[in-house]
Amino acid sequence: MSSDDPITDFARRSVDVEGVVKTVYVAGCGPAVVLMPEMPGISPDVLRLARWVRDAGFTVFVPSLFGVDGAYPTAEDGTEIVRRACVSAEFRAFAGGGTSPVTAWLRGLAVLSTEVEYGRHDIDDLVNG
Repeated sequence: MSSDDPITDFARRSVDVEGVVKTVYVAGCGPAVVLMPEMPGISPDVLRLARWVRDAGFTVFVPSLFGVDGAYPTAEDGTEIVRRACVSAEFRAFAGGGTSPVTAWLRGLAVLSTEVEYGRHDIDDLVNG
C-alpha cells in the first residue's frame, strides 16, 4: 500500500445543495463527470481514477461522502463507516428514482456540474472555495 494522497491537484470546494454543504474535489476541463467514491471514501485509488478521467478531457467532481479524504482506510475506519451508512439502500434509491438525503444531494450535484459544463455558471459561482 502506498502513502496517503494530499489531493493538491484538485480544487477543494464546499458545495451547497439545498442547504446541505459537502466537500467536493474538482479538476479538469470538459464534459462533467461526477465520480461517486465507494466506501470507505476518497482513497488514493479513487483519486487515481479521478485523474484518469480528468486527463481524458473531462471535468471530474469527486464528492466527499464519508471517510478521510485522500487516506487509505484502516479496517477499523471501514467498520465505523459501514455502521454509519446503509449504502445498498442509498444506491437502490439512486438507481430506482427513489430519494434519500444522499441521493437527493448527489442529484443536485449532477445538476450543478452540468450547469458548469454548459457554461451557464462558472464553478466559482456555484461553490464556496
